[in-house]
Amino acid sequence: MPLFVDYSPELSQIDALCALLATFVLNGTQLAEKHKF
Repeated sequence: MPLFVDYSPELSQIDALCALLATFVLNGTQLAEKHKF
């Protein structure tokens, strides 16, 4: 079992937000390349 599961809920929320933000940035970059904004 990974240790980060035992961290506080706030920290896991921040981790989830960072992962979500990274996904949005990645998708945005791919869309920008596709549509040549």
